[in-house]
Amino acid sequence: MNRLTKFKEHINDNTTINNTQYFIINIFISYFATILVFILGQLLVIPAILLWVLELVFRKVSFKRKVNLDKVMLSWESKLLINIKYNLKLENRYNNIDRIQKDFTLYPLMSLEEFIMNFLRSYNDNYETWCVRQGGGLDFICFSSKRRSLGDIFLICRSYYPKCSIIDVLKILIDLIDRKVISGSRCGTINKFVFYNQKGNSVLEGKVEYGCELTFKEIIEHYKTKQ
Repeated sequence: MNRLTKFKEHINDNTTINNTQYFIINIFISYFATILVFILGQLLVIPAILLWVLELVFRKVSFKRKVNLDKVMLSWESKLLINIKYNLKLENRYNNIDRIQKDFTLYPLMSLEEFIMNFLRSYNDNYETWCVRQGGGLDFICFSSKRRSLGDIFLICRSYYPKCSIIDVLKILIDLIDRKVISGSRCGTINKFVFYNQKGNSVLEGKVEYGCELTFKEIIEHYKTKQ
């Protein structure tokens, strides 16, 4: 009986010790698991931030590499020239002023940049836009004092400067906006990015109609980095 009692006590002592050890082991496992999860979490934050930064950089690099903006613009130029087969001219029918060449005797000395700046700041308010038919006569295009898209401005410039490209015109408009000489924003009525005689109030996040879902701000960044 004495031995049986001692055996039971021995079993009970071992069980108590084992339960205590199991409890302590569980605490240590939970503690180290928590530390491990915390460390892994911290380690994952850094790659997440790096991936976010790399994604922003990749978008800019991808835009410059994948989108050949010069090609996009020249394609847009071709479409404009197909749609408008004849010259666009600035006319003022109310004052019986014929063509701008006759009104501005110094026109041949005017640079393309000066012409665009004068067009947006003066001519556009005083002249309507007409299409001169090949056989003579005029077809009305646009009233004066309207905000004008890149396509409008390019086609008018092309009539007076036959060698200019749409990229030449675009770069001048970018420079004028950058210097806050004129302003630009997307027109919801005609769904085009338009330019007008107003200083420093541009909304450059508006998308352009030229293609590729680009904003005018992205186009500015593209051409300014190439200068």
